Amino acid sequence: MERILTDRLRCMLREQNFQPVLRGQMVSAAAHIPAGRRVAMILHDPARRVEAHTRDYVELLYQCAGKGVYQANDRTLELNAGELLLLGQNTLLTLPEQEQDALAVRFLIKPDLFGGLLIHLGREESPLREFLLRCMGQETPYGYLHFRVGGMPEVENLVENLLLLLVGVAEAALANTDKDINLYGCDSLHHRADNSITRCNTTQSNGTAQLHTKSPCPFSLQHLLE
Repeated sequence: MERILTDRLRCMLREQNFQPVLRGQMVSAAAHIPAGRRVAMILHDPARRVEAHTRDYVELLYQCAGKGVYQANDRTLELNAGELLLLGQNTLLTLPEQEQDALAVRFLIKPDLFGGLLIHLGREESPLREFLLRCMGQETPYGYLHFRVGGMPEVENLVENLLLLLVGVAEAALANTDKDINLYGCDSLHHRADNSITRCNTTQSNGTAQLHTKSPCPFSLQHLLE
């Protein structure tokens, strides 16, 4: 990830209001995702521990820098820079204190957002497609998908474009208020990324999903969030 972007994120982290989570708590989207919006962003403070909790939204954790150590249900996971962790609503997530150089972003996503994404995944069966379908249905998953995609420019470009947009929203909000803010949300994105991500399928082994690129397809931020 570009140094200038990580520096901006670290500056925002200093302005962020920390909201403690009780052990075993079910965190509500209504408390964290602004009304009328489907995505919000929280920066994980490496100096603070977040107790085990579930949620009524889907969470996508992106390791921006350093190495992160997290606990999903009863498993300890290590995320290197550029890797992603996708968590279902019923998955217990614990975020321990991290090394000082670690930086992670947590995207909070309402499940109905994935309707458009599934169209671009096609009908081919994959762990990702099955996982998203369960997130949108009645049988919400207890599991997670760990994407070892560090160093893949297609994925990095997509996440950086999303972060840049959300950072812009947050900085504009901070410029117009004298209060700390604890989340950064966006309504819908009309920004189209310059880069497209290749269509991906997944293989899964021991709870880990890996992406393998196939032929390119137009798959931008607008497709993700419209």
